[in-house]
Amino acid sequence: MSKSRDKNLKENAKELPRPSAASQELSAGEQRLAAANQQLRASNQELRAREEEIRQVLETAADGMQVIDRDFNVIRANQTLADLVGLAKEEIIGKRCYDVFRCPLCHSQNCSLNRILAGRERFESETEGHRSDGGKIPCILTATAFRRADGEIIGIVEDIKDITVRKQAEEALRALNQELTSTANELEEANRELRDFVYIASHDLREPLRKISSFGELLKGSLRGKLEEDHRENLEFMIDGAERMTQMIEGLLTYSRLNTGQAQLEPVDLNEIVEQLRRLELAAMLEETDGEIEIPQLLPEVAAEPAQVRQLMQNLIANGIKYRRQGIPARIVITAQQLAGDNVRVEVQDNGIGIKDEYQRGIFKMFKRLHSRREYDGAGIGLAVCKKIVEKHKGSIGVESKQGEGSVFWFTLAPAKVDFNGCHCEHLTTF
Repeated sequence: MSKSRDKNLKENAKELPRPSAASQELSAGEQRLAAANQQLRASNQELRAREEEIRQVLETAADGMQVIDRDFNVIRANQTLADLVGLAKEEIIGKRCYDVFRCPLCHSQNCSLNRILAGRERFESETEGHRSDGGKIPCILTATAFRRADGEIIGIVEDIKDITVRKQAEEALRALNQELTSTANELEEANRELRDFVYIASHDLREPLRKISSFGELLKGSLRGKLEEDHRENLEFMIDGAERMTQMIEGLLTYSRLNTGQAQLEPVDLNEIVEQLRRLELAAMLEETDGEIEIPQLLPEVAAEPAQVRQLMQNLIANGIKYRRQGIPARIVITAQQLAGDNVRVEVQDNGIGIKDEYQRGIFKMFKRLHSRREYDGAGIGLAVCKKIVEKHKGSIGVESKQGEGSVFWFTLAPAKVDFNGCHCEHLTTF
């Protein structure tokens, strides 16, 4: 029975219709179509992903951005541009670019699109655009070519950077510079008038002071032995006051002269300056105090105005001699060293009474005195003159001191020769 059933099945199978070639081709076509649809879906997904990337790039840009086709139509724009021109983003798409953001470059050969189509790969210009409400926006406009995959230019990508804040800052800076220039001119005029006043007043004051001193001395001599002690002391106070006033006026004149003009620099040999001071201006002072000046190594030449550097060295050396310790001869040691940046640092070291720490910062101020006139004579102008001279030469000045052990006054000047020749010689000079 089983064999009979198998035989019938085989006979029935022979009678079933075989699939035609057309149906086989249709099935293969359906498979290819399904594969194509799948590939198309994948391509669409990739396109949407790229579209989203482009959208994010545009929307996250800090500047206003738009894509313009060859017919000046805006085909893409970001929200920053919409906010910049005062339109909704939907209103911008499809409009002509010159209707969205009009600037002086529009409708000219200098238009960014025309420049790119003429062969420029990139075009940048600072210009001023107009908002939809008529307001003006200073900006930097940058355009680059927008190409198809085959390289054909189909438009431009335009970046519009709002520089309103920068322009406002520039205008404020210009106004401030004008104000500063005006103020500087006013200060210069005021300083000139003040210098003239100090100079004239000083000259006018010196003559009566000389008469007070001269007639005071004559009166003192003619009345010698005839005045009571109090009267004689009062007369001496008068003469001393006139002499001190004369010193102050001389100092003011020296200081005022330093404010006129620029320093006329030339090579100055500090060794020669010190030698001249030793033999002339400071000779009597050194002899009276049994003082000495030492230069362990030859000093360099500096670029300076000779008369002013001479005054500077004289004031610093005289200061060291004046403020000596009682019973100890003044010893002044002058050295120099090369600094970074080709400056020279000159040090004038003394073995005097020194300066307390709290007084060192203000010691270069005008009329600054740390001791009474009975202890140490002077007008309190010498170090202020030193500071003015050094600053006029674009240098620095300072002091390092310890009370009871002496002071080191230092200043910096430009060298006459950068190689600092002569400062490495084994030499000792004692005056």
